[in-house]
Amino acid sequence: MVSTLRSSIRTFFYVDAAPVSAREGWRSTLGAFLGLGLTALILYPGTPSNLWLVAPLGATTVLVFLMPHSPASAPWAVIGGYLLAGASSALAIYLIPYPPLRIATAVALCIWLMTRLNCVHPAAGAATLLLTIGSSQLNSHWWSLLGLVEGNMALLLLCALLINTRLLRRPYPYHPSAPTAPTVPVAVHGLVISHADLDAAIRSSDSFLDVQENELLVIYERALQNARARQTGSS
Repeated sequence: MVSTLRSSIRTFFYVDAAPVSAREGWRSTLGAFLGLGLTALILYPGTPSNLWLVAPLGATTVLVFLMPHSPASAPWAVIGGYLLAGASSALAIYLIPYPPLRIATAVALCIWLMTRLNCVHPAAGAATLLLTIGSSQLNSHWWSLLGLVEGNMALLLLCALLINTRLLRRPYPYHPSAPTAPTVPVAVHGLVISHADLDAAIRSSDSFLDVQENELLVIYERALQNARARQTGSS
């Protein structure tokens, strides 16, 4: 009974992701420290008010330095996400006077636009929320907040490009090279991918992967089903 309960709790709360090595963890930590620190150092002297860094930038920092290979960390995702955050919040502010409905609409619209333009960036949701809430508190100063948000994003992205490529020697933006495939597909009989094979492949990347082994197994099984269906249809 106790073991079943523990297993249920673990399944519900815990994601069985491959751990990042200590070396890679320190590299990501150093990159985040330098990137956000440099951004703050540049912005701090020229800011007359206490608001000189915005909270969504923390989420962007995690993505571009801990998960630089993720599609959500790509420069287009960061730029497009923040720009759409501004556009969505401005549209919701203009059209919807009731704050709760305005906020929900702005974030939902930002999500929809990001999926359409292939620039999904989670921090953009936080930026949309910040801009939409700030509209009722700042009144005529809303455009200044928008400029601050976009300026924060642009400066951090520039730091990420320089630090990842020059200092940490990481490929950023990340463009995975496709494996060389034969012109004619080769059928390998009796070859089975095991748990150990997938686990070793995931760990060999030594980076935080936002995909679980079970998801890879599902993709693998679906690929096999598609291959069988294609062969059956062509025979």
